[in-house]
Amino acid sequence: MVAFVRNGCLAGLLVTAMAGCVGITPVTGPLDVDGAYRITLGETWSAYPRDTRTKLRNLTIDGDALNSLTFAASLEDGHTLIKTYDRERLLPVYRSDMSQTEVVEFIRDSLSVGGMADATITSLRPEPFGPLEGVRFDVTGATQRGLNMSGTGKAAIEDGKLHLIIYTAPTEYYFELHEYEVNEILGSIELL
Repeated sequence: MVAFVRNGCLAGLLVTAMAGCVGITPVTGPLDVDGAYRITLGETWSAYPRDTRTKLRNLTIDGDALNSLTFAASLEDGHTLIKTYDRERLLPVYRSDMSQTEVVEFIRDSLSVGGMADATITSLRPEPFGPLEGVRFDVTGATQRGLNMSGTGKAAIEDGKLHLIIYTAPTEYYFELHEYEVNEILGSIELL
């Protein structure tokens, strides 16, 4: 009887734990991002359920706190990357007439609002986003608890709409751990 109760409790705990993972799915191979562009993943990533308040999609390999590959596709004029329930807080807003430098400033400001303190963009350089003229950049900052973060990303505007991919991870160990894979992903962009 005791073994049955223990096994029943264990089964109950497993079901409860698995219920918490509903919606997290493994992603491999080509990935279509909202019908706008496709990227190729070399490793298996985990996709978190989409926050319905934003147009962002997030993937991770080691957990969201350890690395995050974030996508936006076809962000329209007047929209934000970050959503908040604080109605008093002013959020960075995308404008379709932004220059590439202004787009990167919009991304930096969005990262700051999203919790990356002292977000700084460096190494701004032209790089194709598939067939589009794009901009590549690196980012540094810290979490609110002081963990140093690094990142890299790429953005482009197509017909006034913003496409974005950005990778962030703790500077120590985790950023370099998947840097090669991320560079391969950024080089694999195909417009749909």
